[in-house]
Amino acid sequence: MDGMNNKWTNELMETENQLLVEMREEYRRRLQIRLQESLDRRQQGMAEDSRLTRKRTVDLNLKTTLGWIVLQATKGYCTKRKEWVVPIRDAWGLAKNQRLTPSLQRKLCCTTVETGSFEKAAALAFEWGSSVSDDTIRSCVVALGKKALAAPLSTDCSEKAGPDDVLVIMMDGWMARHRGKDWGIQKRAEGQERIHWHEIKSAIIYRLKDQVNISRKRRALLTKHIVAVPAETDPVEFGRRVHEEARRMGMGKAKGVYVVMDGGIWLW
Repeated sequence: MDGMNNKWTNELMETENQLLVEMREEYRRRLQIRLQESLDRRQQGMAEDSRLTRKRTVDLNLKTTLGWIVLQATKGYCTKRKEWVVPIRDAWGLAKNQRLTPSLQRKLCCTTVETGSFEKAAALAFEWGSSVSDDTIRSCVVALGKKALAAPLSTDCSEKAGPDDVLVIMMDGWMARHRGKDWGIQKRAEGQERIHWHEIKSAIIYRLKDQVNISRKRRALLTKHIVAVPAETDPVEFGRRVHEEARRMGMGKAKGVYVVMDGGIWLW
């Protein structure tokens, strides 16, 4: 009986997976057609495209959540920038050598945050249909992290503290494992370092009323904002970013503000 159940279970799984593959390919094809149509319309009205010399058509390969697509785009030499450019990349906000679409980048970054590991993120991404290496995911997270640091949020957040609220700011440092300068070397000699440990400076900011009791021994925060900076960031720069986020969360309007930290000299 168990053997019969396994047979039908396997058949059910195989049929479902086969249909998913077929539908994914169909929607990948539709996406490619739709993006090509959009690309053609955009290129017709782009002023930069008309200023290019030695123009030619090239393949624009992009990896989407549905798989690889290939688009036909114009490439030419820009005398003003003195380099070869593909104008549609600038129009779509793609970096010069970017291969992952913004939608796929977002999904990979969210997966990485939830799993806490590039390797685990790659394994989970494979399960939801995207075969991506952990190195690719790491490069994606690093690139988007740099863009986020260069453009911090400026508007007030929806969870900001009001005149009757108390704001809590908790700051500390913790050690994280980083790739060393000799990470990729297969056979390392004495003194070469494959990994480095660096301190990450971070802060948690929340309203006191967002703290709830789950049980007698356990508490949780309904909402919190986190500020974290790359390893070896100057403490003053870290403090500036914490201050910016605290202002967004209503530090200037709150009834009270508590700063919680240990005796680390860099914190004080």
